[in-house]
Amino acid sequence: MRKKRETNQLYWFMALLLSIILILSGIVFYLVKKNTLLEKQLSSLAIGQSIDYFDLVNMKEEVIDASSINNGKSALVFIFSRPCSPCNTNITFWNRMARIIKGTVDVYGIVIEDMPQVLELSRNKKIGFDLYIPANMERFIGKNRISSNQAQTILYRKGEIDSIVIGELDGESYTRMMRKLKKL
Repeated sequence: MRKKRETNQLYWFMALLLSIILILSGIVFYLVKKNTLLEKQLSSLAIGQSIDYFDLVNMKEEVIDASSINNGKSALVFIFSRPCSPCNTNITFWNRMARIIKGTVDVYGIVIEDMPQVLELSRNKKIGFDLYIPANMERFIGKNRISSNQAQTILYRKGEIDSIVIGELDGESYTRMMRKLKKL
């Protein structure tokens, strides 16, 4: 009798455990499906797309609008925020890129920060390119689907994104980007 009771308890425990596993599986499936749908709706900038919103303010507080990047000339766009460890690494690469292509390609360093932090950044770091902030931060982030904690290196050519590296540049991605820049 005791053995039968233990067996019944074991079956109930296994049934309960199986029910919990099925419920958790259903929740995981739902979350994965939801995340996939969100990724499609909120996908980040991609090759072949145009930059939808490009109203920027430079350190002299002059407004630069989308006509500056859609003027037919190629542009190198760096988007970053502070503090950001990939950004620190990228600044070294970005300075090198800006120095090599100076005069042939427009360069925009867009900082997802307020102007006082950008002014401090320009004083504390040796930056070899002009820095800007979005004129309307929420609109810039929303329209261009920017994650403010990601560094992005974008080659913009003929009105669309030709190349993009999200996150930290490594030697290989830097070399690929430089090859494309040298062909311009």
